Amino acid sequence: MTAAPPPCVCGKSFSFAGGMVRFDDGTCHGEWRPCPCRLRPATPEEALKAAGVPEKEREYTRESLTAFLSQRRTAPKPYTLILDQVIKYLRDGESVLLMGPNGVFKTSCAVLAMRARLADGVSVKYVYVPQYISELRTLMQQRERAGKGERIDTEEELLESYLEPDLLVLDDLGAEQITPWARTMLALLVHQRNLRAGASTIGTTNLPMRARKGPTGQTVEGIREHYGSAFESRLLAWQIVLDKLAKLPDLRRAHR
Repeated sequence: MTAAPPPCVCGKSFSFAGGMVRFDDGTCHGEWRPCPCRLRPATPEEALKAAGVPEKEREYTRESLTAFLSQRRTAPKPYTLILDQVIKYLRDGESVLLMGPNGVFKTSCAVLAMRARLADGVSVKYVYVPQYISELRTLMQQRERAGKGERIDTEEELLESYLEPDLLVLDDLGAEQITPWARTMLALLVHQRNLRAGASTIGTTNLPMRARKGPTGQTVEGIREHYGSAFESRLLAWQIVLDKLAKLPDLRRAHR
């Protein structure tokens, strides 16, 4: 008989990544199953917390965003139009890349889209891209230090936990310290999610698609230069939201 999963500590352990818990009682051989917290009703805030969304981003709702913008005499309509378009893409089974400079609603848009898809009954997961790479490195280090016979999660199991959710947000692509190994692990995640039926992904990035000159004449690295042409081609299969975002004001500055 399968043992009950351990107490739910979603987001606190690799074994709970992606809303799934790994059974390892000697009979299931590390099988991933829905975390118990997903089997009972939860508020959107609880569900977003379990999905790994930072506390500050969990504060936003469509209504609070509209109120925040109105208080600063900023028209909410451009933001809500972008959000509605992103939600439509996701409901159509597509993935979305939100591109633009700092502070222009990318992460908030992604989290608000997560809220909408939670209401649709789909599973969601958020990860800050440098955190994903850090989790992978930690697993490698733990395995190197592990004693004989000690059970350590593998990179493949961590990857599987991020493949499982119906919607995954990869926040801040390009912020990680890129190495050939990190590039390979990110490319594998994106590639596998592109192949999975019913899975959608939202990526956010400050990088342009190709290198360009910055406002002071410096060269700004693009996605192709940072990740390579193969990774770029995988992202080109997504719906890219760029032009409208690039014209929006910096909300972080407005929030000060």
